[in-house]
Amino acid sequence: GSMAAVGDRVVFTRRMNGTPQLWASDGTAAGTGILHSEPYGYMSAIAVTGSTAHVAMQCNCFNDYIVTDGTVAGTQGRSLPGDLAGRADAMFSVGSAAVFSCQSNATGTELCIADSRGETIRFLADIYPGKFDSFTRYLGQTDDAAYIAADDGYHGRELWRLSLPDAIFANGFQGGSP
Repeated sequence: GSMAAVGDRVVFTRRMNGTPQLWASDGTAAGTGILHSEPYGYMSAIAVTGSTAHVAMQCNCFNDYIVTDGTVAGTQGRSLPGDLAGRADAMFSVGSAAVFSCQSNATGTELCIADSRGETIRFLADIYPGKFDSFTRYLGQTDDAAYIAADDGYHGRELWRLSLPDAIFANGFQGGSP
């Protein structure tokens, strides 16, 4: 599974008898418990933006996206817009946003983006135009950019840069070759 700090709690994913689950702990047995469970599917890595943890679900479920502050009361499912569905391939924070893999019939598997609280979720870019997957993988980040490897269908797998933090919402997505 994946693990991330959210405030004074640790949020982590695990599989129990094939069921993906999201848990949180304050470091005590009494303060450790399950936040969300789906009967089938996979959970992505965890991305943290401020005091919110984001997890994309890859499942046949209503809520393909989970946001949490590490408490049961602060854990909510979000529906993705249109025909988008979550994927467990890539999940990372970029400044005040969470970027994750999503899939649609029109674009294949590409990237979506959510604001810091997961209230606004949208498609980010069709890197490999059409119904083809870009096979995006998160590589890392610096103070002003996140880097991914992706295939645009023309040049093969190459390095891509996402500008931080608010430029992503203002068309700041840049690919390797034109």
